[in-house]
Amino acid sequence: QAAVQYLNRAADQISRAEHFGADNSAVTELLNKIGLEKGDALAAERSFDIATLAKQYDATSSKISSVLRGAMTISKAPLAALSHSAQTVNVSTVAGFLNTAKNIPKAFTAQGKEDALRAGVTLINVVDDLKEGSGISKTVGKFMVPGLSGMIRINRTVAYHTGIDFAVQQAERAVNGSNRSERALQALGLDPQAVIANGGVLSDAEKMTAGREMVHRTQFHMSAQDIPGWASSPWGKVMTQFEQFPYNQTAFMKREIFDPALKGDVAPLLRFAVGAT
Repeated sequence: QAAVQYLNRAADQISRAEHFGADNSAVTELLNKIGLEKGDALAAERSFDIATLAKQYDATSSKISSVLRGAMTISKAPLAALSHSAQTVNVSTVAGFLNTAKNIPKAFTAQGKEDALRAGVTLINVVDDLKEGSGISKTVGKFMVPGLSGMIRINRTVAYHTGIDFAVQQAERAVNGSNRSERALQALGLDPQAVIANGGVLSDAEKMTAGREMVHRTQFHMSAQDIPGWASSPWGKVMTQFEQFPYNQTAFMKREIFDPALKGDVAPLLRFAVGAT
């Protein structure tokens, strides 16, 4: 797992260099352009620092924030943990009950776990970020909800493998002319036309992309980019300690359930209603 984490960090650094330049030269150029166009370059720079975790906060405030969040975890951690226990419902809402059910056993096999880990969806830092995003302090959470990390890994592993199977299913249907399946593939981060041109056969890279996207859509990814900038500050973390997960779940319901229902597709709404009862 340490090797996989190292490779993922290296990939993140390479990706950042590609987007922003090895020394953030592209960022500097963009900020200068914002200033020349009479925009608020200082606010843009602050936002960039927050989103990339480069902003440094006062050490005393950070320490007090950590203590307060640890104390709050003691009283509310068990309830916060309940929100993770039903996260597989989100997967079945998007991919259907059958696709989800047949992939649950993979979360308990060595190969299934390894595949999810290699995709980076069950790394220790990812799980820890999710726990903290749910309001559960890393230190106190180990004693209050000791099985939460395992639960999160199971949910994310199920979501990953379900995403792959769902993508394979939708690829076959897209080849047969289903516009709905083309949209489903696009929502999984794939190019529908490229998939169709390849006869509906997905490459290993495309399968991994689909699996990862299913995880992000249904299990979320707690990071500075997923919350308002002020919520990353020490006091913002205290105020939003148990709010980040509901924030993402609300966004999920709008995106995956209510928006399709308003367009006439009530299947996700029905699947969610059945799964949540």
